[in-house]
Amino acid sequence: MRCASATYSRVIHSNAGSAERRTGTETWTPVHASAWQAVRVDENLTSVPAPDPLLAEVDVLVGEWRSLPDAAQLLGLTVAQVRSLLDERQLVAVRRGQPRVLSIPLALIKPEVLPALSGTLVVLTDAGFGDLEALRWLFTPDEALADTPVGQLRLGHKTEIRRRAQALAF
Repeated sequence: MRCASATYSRVIHSNAGSAERRTGTETWTPVHASAWQAVRVDENLTSVPAPDPLLAEVDVLVGEWRSLPDAAQLLGLTVAQVRSLLDERQLVAVRRGQPRVLSIPLALIKPEVLPALSGTLVVLTDAGFGDLEALRWLFTPDEALADTPVGQLRLGHKTEIRRRAQALAF
């Protein structure tokens, strides 16, 4: 099932045993029922995720990341407990790197899980933000704050940050 395709590279096999090679650079494939991801197929017909400009921007803004096992070790929890924190929206993670593994921004878990993050994530989700968009907003410096929203949450200014997040919905 394909949503759309630009150029791509793949081999199409017929029932009669013949094969036809079509070449190009990108095709859109479903990741799950409600999301789509660009996949680049190289000359060896190996799927490689196409670079996501939003992920690249968030990567630069966030700086340091930790995989789930590393985050669990840092927090003194099991990986299952960290996954529970993700499921309960007390933390946010995105797939990044090669191979693409769930990663959590270090600023959200060091020295401990940021307590005010959960409610802020709920407000951002209600405003229509996905995980990547929420991370971009949380880590983008704001001139009016003279800091990032995450930095202000660390300082205990959750009311102001959530008010700003609510204003994004309108």
